[in-house]
Amino acid sequence: MNFIDWCNNNQGFLSFLLSCLTLLTSIIAIILSLLNYLKQYRNKLSIFSTILITGDKKENLWIDIINLGNKPLGIQQLSIVYDRCHLNCKCNNKINYRTLAPLERISLKYDLDIKIINELNGDDLSKIYSQHFKIYATDFYGKKYYCKEILPGL
Repeated sequence: MNFIDWCNNNQGFLSFLLSCLTLLTSIIAIILSLLNYLKQYRNKLSIFSTILITGDKKENLWIDIINLGNKPLGIQQLSIVYDRCHLNCKCNNKINYRTLAPLERISLKYDLDIKIINELNGDDLSKIYSQHFKIYATDFYGKKYYCKEILPGL
């Protein structure tokens, strides 16, 4: 009964408490709507790679690039690095300055100029390939996307 009397005598406190609660709810709603709005403008590329050795001992590097963003994203440069040296690879498709639509996928086949695959031996080829090869793409905004793992082909 003491609490009810106190609330009746201090009506301004309850109004202040309800106002703060309404203000907090409004701020949370604004933040969530801004995050949802900015999500449609995110840029994200995903890069997957596989190294295949064909019967004639030729090394092929397959790179798949997928635009996971919600807007078209241009690829300014695709780089392949082997032990800190940029490789000069022949590609069957020109990738530099290409624009990918949302959820568009492009597959590229590179013929490696050097015979290095035979030197790389071990049980976990995926880990070995990922240690020696670095593949990254740069978009038109200057953001770099890296290939996390290079899988051995069968």
